[in-house]
Amino acid sequence: MDTSYKHYMKLTPNQLHTRLLERKTPPMQAEFIKKTVAKQQAVLKSENARTKQLTHLWREFMQPLEAERDNVQGMLRYKGSENDERREALEAYLTVLNALKAKMLNHCKIDRKTPTMVASDKDLPNDGTHWTDWIPTKIKSRVLALFEQIERKPKAKIKIPFERLVPASLHAKQLARLKQRTLKELAIAEQALEIDPDEDKQSRVSQIKYALDLMDVLDDSEPVPATWHGLNKGN
Repeated sequence: MDTSYKHYMKLTPNQLHTRLLERKTPPMQAEFIKKTVAKQQAVLKSENARTKQLTHLWREFMQPLEAERDNVQGMLRYKGSENDERREALEAYLTVLNALKAKMLNHCKIDRKTPTMVASDKDLPNDGTHWTDWIPTKIKSRVLALFEQIERKPKAKIKIPFERLVPASLHAKQLARLKQRTLKELAIAEQALEIDPDEDKQSRVSQIKYALDLMDVLDDSEPVPATWHGLNKGN
């Protein structure tokens, strides 16, 4: 942020007032400086809060992507990675994951948009709920084709790229948060229905209750949408 009077930005109003008196700043100029610094401090506070919020949102959203990157990097370090087809497939997959991570960090730091905002702008499938929704189909197909060329060995674990999985701990936290928000919406919707009943209000209550039922049967590794509407899509 481009600011005037940067040397005053860390001062409190009282400290600034004292500093200006000590420097015998003319009253009109002093008032101008005080107002300017106060405005700039408010803007800086808002920007810092926004940065903190964006960093938190993207860090949480990227947890499943980071987990997958760590997994693939570990597989490449494993001694069995000398297999040429296996290494080629894993390296191609890791390249895609690294590229997506870079793009997401750019959205956070440069574009200063939330994951939900970016997903909406790009009209991503599934509202961009999971990082796999952010990978174009043609890129997925290329990587999947490389994995299909790997020679299968008996009892060997087969890596499946682009699985829609999240860490169980993250799933639990996001689901609890979604349930809490949805229950509040249900209470408001039921109150509106009771005050002024009509088909639209009844339909909304039914949809919210159905979404809550769906939450109870989600697998603990399944992505959790940002709102209950994401659960009702296609149902």
